[in-house]
Amino acid sequence: MRASQPAEWDRAEVVLLCQPSIETLFAILETNSANFLYPFDLKKAIEEHRNYRRKIEEFGAKVYDVREMLTNKCDDPENLKRLRGFALTSVKYAFEGISREDGELLLSNLKRTIDVLSPEVLADVIILRPIINIRYNPRALDPTTKFLSSYCLAPANNLYFMRDGMLTTKEGVVIGNF
Repeated sequence: MRASQPAEWDRAEVVLLCQPSIETLFAILETNSANFLYPFDLKKAIEEHRNYRRKIEEFGAKVYDVREMLTNKCDDPENLKRLRGFALTSVKYAFEGISREDGELLLSNLKRTIDVLSPEVLADVIILRPIINIRYNPRALDPTTKFLSSYCLAPANNLYFMRDGMLTTKEGVVIGNF
């Protein structure tokens, strides 16, 4: 599918949305840094978004959600492989005092983990963009407790505002990150 719209007043045929989810919750918790004027209830926002989507569909547009697009056609091994690669690059490790050998072990474990995740979970990983801080556990009892991890997220909570960074032209769609 090639997206284009020569003028913004033309009738939309295809609309890309992102239903708010857990990534939006983090933005709600600190609205002053997330482009929200005031806090709101995530559950109500999800319902409002579903109604909004239904209305757009009632006007004849085909609506896709970002998560649907990420997981689309993952029954094709090549598409699933690309999704896994995208998810893998979405996870960042921050090693604190970890040896090169153990760092390679941890990265290998991450790849094994990504390989067993479903497309829907991979989409969440991509949107949540986890940062895993890892250091040695001084009280390790066995290999399963060798490391201590803490987790941070750099969620793509601005997906809720996708229109702001998007420009449609007769040549196609330009999506920017401002």
